[in-house]
Amino acid sequence: MVPQISSSQYNFVTPRSTSDFHYSWTREGAMLPKHSELSDHNRVLVIREARLEDQGVYTCHVQRESIAEHKAVDLKLKGKNRGGVSSMVMGQVK
Repeated sequence: MVPQISSSQYNFVTPRSTSDFHYSWTREGAMLPKHSELSDHNRVLVIREARLEDQGVYTCHVQRESIAEHKAVDLKLKGKNRGGVSSMVMGQVK
């Protein structure tokens, strides 16, 4: 999974594959933030105008037939006045 950062927008991108995979995402084991978007058959997760409450562990679940795997990334945000985000730290969860 490759995170791409642009201002207060965070993109989580999984590698492309020629096989038929089913992708899904969770944050802290629950639903994603309402202002997040999925694209490219759920392969890309975009969080626009990130807020401090968007931080946490994001997990990409990948399934093909009977094989399932997942990868998690821990998104940590540092705030500035009025709830905006000034910086972020992202680490892979083992």
